[in-house]
Amino acid sequence: MKKTVIAISLCFFLANADGYSETINNLKDEDFLLLHGWARWEDNRPTLRNYLNDKAFEQLDRRENAIRNLRGPDRWRKRIAETRQHYLDILGEMPERTPLNARIVGTLENEYCRIEKIIFESRPEMYVTSCLFIPKDLQEPRPAVLYVCGHSELGYRSEAYQHVILNLVKKGFVVLAMDPVGQGERLMYYDEENKKSKYGPTGEHSYVGKQTFLTGVSLGSYFVWDMVRALDYLETRPEVDAKRIAVHGRSGGGTQSAYLMAYDDRVAIGAPECYITSLRRLLQSIGPQDAEQCFYRWIASGLDLTDLLEMRAPKPTLVITTTNDFFNITGAQEVVTEAQIAYSALGVPERLVLAQDDAIHESTRRNRETLYDFLRKHFYFPGSTEDETVAVFPPEQLNCTETGQVLTSLGGKTVFDYGHDYAVSLSAKLQESRKDAEGHSKRVRAAVHRLAGYERPYLFAAAPTMVKRIALDGYVLEKWTIEVEKNLVIPVLLAVPEKAQGASERLPVTLLFSDKGKADRKELIEKLALSGQVVLAADLAGIGETASGNREYQDPYLALWLGIGIPGIRATQISCCINFLEGLPFVDSRRIAAVGLGATGSAVLHAAAMDERIGRIALLNGLSSYQRIVLNRSYEFDSGELIGGVLTEYDLPDLVGLLSPRPAFLAGMRGHTLEPLPVGDLDADLAFARESYGKESASNCLCADQVSDATHQVEALQDWLVQ
Repeated sequence: MKKTVIAISLCFFLANADGYSETINNLKDEDFLLLHGWARWEDNRPTLRNYLNDKAFEQLDRRENAIRNLRGPDRWRKRIAETRQHYLDILGEMPERTPLNARIVGTLENEYCRIEKIIFESRPEMYVTSCLFIPKDLQEPRPAVLYVCGHSELGYRSEAYQHVILNLVKKGFVVLAMDPVGQGERLMYYDEENKKSKYGPTGEHSYVGKQTFLTGVSLGSYFVWDMVRALDYLETRPEVDAKRIAVHGRSGGGTQSAYLMAYDDRVAIGAPECYITSLRRLLQSIGPQDAEQCFYRWIASGLDLTDLLEMRAPKPTLVITTTNDFFNITGAQEVVTEAQIAYSALGVPERLVLAQDDAIHESTRRNRETLYDFLRKHFYFPGSTEDETVAVFPPEQLNCTETGQVLTSLGGKTVFDYGHDYAVSLSAKLQESRKDAEGHSKRVRAAVHRLAGYERPYLFAAAPTMVKRIALDGYVLEKWTIEVEKNLVIPVLLAVPEKAQGASERLPVTLLFSDKGKADRKELIEKLALSGQVVLAADLAGIGETASGNREYQDPYLALWLGIGIPGIRATQISCCINFLEGLPFVDSRRIAAVGLGATGSAVLHAAAMDERIGRIALLNGLSSYQRIVLNRSYEFDSGELIGGVLTEYDLPDLVGLLSPRPAFLAGMRGHTLEPLPVGDLDADLAFARESYGKESASNCLCADQVSDATHQVEALQDWLVQ
């Protein structure tokens, strides 16, 4: 990347010399905006999402270039083997196959099929609710379809899903329909009083997904394993021809179908519907979706959704799409066009088919009949392919539990419970690593680079630009833009005391970052400036003027795909701000303090741990540890602090320990709630950090104030900064 070196020298013209008097509180909201009025930024907003998209497109370009050079079956077989290994690495170590303990808990029937309600355990005490639909005229083992549902509250019991299931059964297929975690009877956060999920039936996916990501586990691996065990169960049934098993589902079921067909060789036919598109088109349109649809480090590993098809080659695969879906149709066409090259190289182009119909994100008669025809053709199972009108069952009749929910009927374990146990094991490993203090410090710093994506910026992409300057009583407020990389711009407010003009002594500086934006603490900016400090307040990536305006988890999930974390990006920006300050003639770069308010605290901690130019650090209402998020079933957590796999290598207290012997001030630190932690809990979190500081210096250099009163916190922070 081309960089530009700059040197800055400024002259000051203070209007208050003529008796002019103005304070920061008298300024209007628009006075704190920097990008407004600049076509360069308004026409191409430097949002966090645009920056992350650029990074993703660079990696997708490299993948496409590699694919372009593939010729012949041997090279394709080699690539398929490599991508399958990447996929397995991303999924991580799967559980052992424990007893399914499957049991039939009820039966239903109509004129053409018998339905068995089945509960099995995909892991010990992780109960999966399902129904096995068996044709009544069955006299020999038949082809089977594992039906996985999309994002519906009812799971597979919804009318649209039942229609497909019952049509398949009428055509002679055995169908096993199952609930994924967080849907149907498998809600993980069930509110008994309101009889619904606390976070929405599919909102549970991202709620628990953020916890699993912190431990380096993708929620999608739980979905995959549930389906693997469903196949295990199908193989036990005498009604099923185990060599003729297909997987099919729409929307979220399309996601699950694609995952399983690429993972398990027992899937003879894969037929994902209303999901497959290219990641490039996905990122250009709706962006990342629920947690299970985002595998950690997927793009960083050189993969696209196309690879889920190519891993299948040469097995029959049907990609079902609609032209007005929010999963872009052009992306689906591009994916199939590329995957068709692999199928053709292996001599079976007819086994990969794209079906499309003019419709929204829904099932259509035409697409359903294409599905029936594809299954019949490749299973050598002749018969009608007409989509028939069927009478569906009332949803509650297909429930496997008395209460309609596993948790209230059977108890058992959820994703959180298994994630909790894994987090405890990671904590034990972390404690062991801390015994070797020097080695641990090196490992943590390396992990901050590798996991969070922190990079020390030595130069700028373009010279910083002063946008405007406002003279106030006793100081000036300058507005700057600092461009780190394309689409990674930092809007900066710089408060410069009047005494800076012509001063022989350079002034101390405080960097102030808030999750509510650069103007969040205007009074604090002014008080520090009037006390003789230079103050830099900025919108870090995804905050204020650089916010993407999408779902709160979409940017963090895209960062996960890339194998980096937003705190690492923001920490890099903080170091870039220091580079900017070092070019100012009135700044004492030996006296730099950094303050993180709220969810920016993790970024400030990462920056200070890696950049020793930060001489002092203060955190106000920051997160005390990631571990507290994963160890509590209910939590409050800003997704902008998410770093994939962080707990496999370090936690926030480890970063505090790296600050030693620099002074640190912590106030109102929180755990898994928005309220300050009890003092005893904070002391427990900081135990390792205090050891790093040493008993004698910890009380002076590492100060903690857990008083919850906001006014007291700010006053204590101000006193600490100006002392």
